[in-house]
Amino acid sequence: FCDVDLKGLEGVERAFDEFLAGEEERITCIRDARGRLIVPEGIEKERTEGKTIQLTIDGTVQFICEREIERGVREFGAKSGIAIVMDPRTGEVLAMAVYPSYDPNSPSRYPASWRRNRAITDIYEPGSTFKVFLVAGALDSGKVRLSDKIFCENGVITVQGRRIHDTHENEWLTIPEVLKVSSNIGAYKIAERMTPRLFYSYVKSFGFGRRTGIELKGEVPGLIPDEEEFLKPIRYATASFGQGVAATALQVTSAFCAAVNGGILVKPTVIKEVRSPEGEILYRTRPRYRGRVISSSTSRVLREILAGVVSEEGTGSLARINGYSIGGKTGTSQKVDPVKGGYSDKRIASFIGFFPVDEPRFVVSVVVDEPEEEVYGGKVAAPIFRRIVSKLAIYEGLPPEGGGQQVALRSDEGKEAEIGGRGPKLVRVSFGGPDESSVVMPDLKGLTMVEVVDLLDSLGLEYELKGSGLAAGQFPAPGKRVKRGRTCRVYFREE
Repeated sequence: FCDVDLKGLEGVERAFDEFLAGEEERITCIRDARGRLIVPEGIEKERTEGKTIQLTIDGTVQFICEREIERGVREFGAKSGIAIVMDPRTGEVLAMAVYPSYDPNSPSRYPASWRRNRAITDIYEPGSTFKVFLVAGALDSGKVRLSDKIFCENGVITVQGRRIHDTHENEWLTIPEVLKVSSNIGAYKIAERMTPRLFYSYVKSFGFGRRTGIELKGEVPGLIPDEEEFLKPIRYATASFGQGVAATALQVTSAFCAAVNGGILVKPTVIKEVRSPEGEILYRTRPRYRGRVISSSTSRVLREILAGVVSEEGTGSLARINGYSIGGKTGTSQKVDPVKGGYSDKRIASFIGFFPVDEPRFVVSVVVDEPEEEVYGGKVAAPIFRRIVSKLAIYEGLPPEGGGQQVALRSDEGKEAEIGGRGPKLVRVSFGGPDESSVVMPDLKGLTMVEVVDLLDSLGLEYELKGSGLAAGQFPAPGKRVKRGRTCRVYFREE
């Protein structure tokens, strides 16, 4: 947004103010007796309009992310949330949503904390999502093999007088299983095999501890210990599972892109091109590669491992979408108490994933700050990820793998849902009454595929979609009471 003098203060308006503002021109005028301006005729002036900047942001994808991150924050009573969608091949940011947010037309009505772009200004400890980069480095350097088994001490180990716990008791785990069940002890033992110095070099090469270089103002570099401090056993032990290091959501997303795109760290960008007032292209963004981090073969193996995390037995099972190959990693980290020091009982839940697995086109990250009741990334952030991706796949026209038009998407469970149609079709459906596990089937006719997905998703129904265009038929029929979890069929045809 801009100030009263139209000077950019935040976001792209601030970063590119000199391009967008154009040039000022002063004209001397006189006023008549009533104070009205008398502008001289015949003034010749050059065009002073500013340049046009086209963003990489896709308005529909941004809208999906804004709506779903708000829904997730409200659902879990969280403090705030972030959702980012990036093309891992080019670094283009398709969406960067933050909640709570503000109306740029009236910025003064909102707290300053709502106006900052938390995706680049706020740092957090990544937690178990950081294990992705540990395993990537360990495999790439040859310090571990997929078949290696790690003894995970039945859930507890002591390092320099401090106890490290797993959420479940594990004995022997393979490298993929360490990520699949998110074992902290397994991660520590992998870091031991790497040696601290080698692990540190991979942390740096993935871009942690430095800014990504995105065009927006206010980006912070994050925090990692200096090399000598990192060499202490307890420091690299906790760093192996994402504790004692801090990064922005954009940094983690950028690093994850490198892990799954073939091993290349790409600079994130929100600028696609710049045009003159006459429409001439003055600048067009090209992918800027910051170097190779891991080999393409390591990246391919890592994608397969991360697909296992999203399997039914993995911590990211709630991110699965039937018909699409998804990979990703959950994260749950403790927050530091700024007053007392040490860690508090507050958590940050996150999930970062990609699809399709074989040739990733999208990386989607979700970070939820201080959720209540449920605190784990797999329970809080993974369902938000799934809702974003299910709509993104439909919007992008990505057919389910295996061919055909039919799409089967898993859905959420809920107590009450806001049913959004068009205009007067907006109604509220309550799950109260004689059967708490059932809901009245809404009339879907005339809705778009995205609207149908959003509506049935909020009702806790599973569904199969066939065809394209607008909804023309459905089963069960409108008004019929159906059990939550039932699969509904919806047929679409072009207008």
